[in-house]
Amino acid sequence: MDDVGLQEVVDALAVRLGRSVAVDDAGMRLLAASRHVGDEDAARVHSVLRREAAAENIRWVLSLGIASWHGPGRIEANPALGADARVCVPVRRHGALLGYLWLIDYGHREFIVRDIVRSETGWWDGNPTTLHPRPPAVAAAARADAITDKQAVLDHAARLRDAGRVQEALHVIDLLALAPGDDPNVVQARKLKSDLCALRRKDAPSYVSRSCYGTSQ
Repeated sequence: MDDVGLQEVVDALAVRLGRSVAVDDAGMRLLAASRHVGDEDAARVHSVLRREAAAENIRWVLSLGIASWHGPGRIEANPALGADARVCVPVRRHGALLGYLWLIDYGHREFIVRDIVRSETGWWDGNPTTLHPRPPAVAAAARADAITDKQAVLDHAARLRDAGRVQEALHVIDLLALAPGDDPNVVQARKLKSDLCALRRKDAPSYVSRSCYGTSQ
């Protein structure tokens, strides 16, 4: 891919993600950068103006082992170097390192990876059930109605919570918690879900995640 083609890809990806995108070669020289959307930091500005990162920034990120990464990783902020937290996605072909794709972090690397995958593969998750789904409340009510022993769901979610498997407990409790109405078991499920979200919020690695868990309480 020539420089023009790479720039077009970077610009298109930035529009899809709503985030600025930069790509360096394996030597940390800037190959392409999109327009910024208010997320630039001093390190990114230096890189764009000089066409390469500052020497101390290069030493810093390489010391984190990014040259050996085979998947995306999050790099914590380094205020002394003017660098906000960012996500680094190594670009490889047949295992050989070609460069790095960079996004200044707006939450958690999983969010960014999901956005990239969704932008390239579309909205469908591969499950035929989701091709033409019923409204969420209707689907949730149908699932809840199919469960004859709702207390068993509540008890299982509580056991998962007590075992430290909080995310799995959330998956289970949603079998009831998303249903409409004021059935006592559904109300209890919503309360348990709120408690589970509070637990997840304590361990959430990003501000965005903590905020989302907080609104669910």
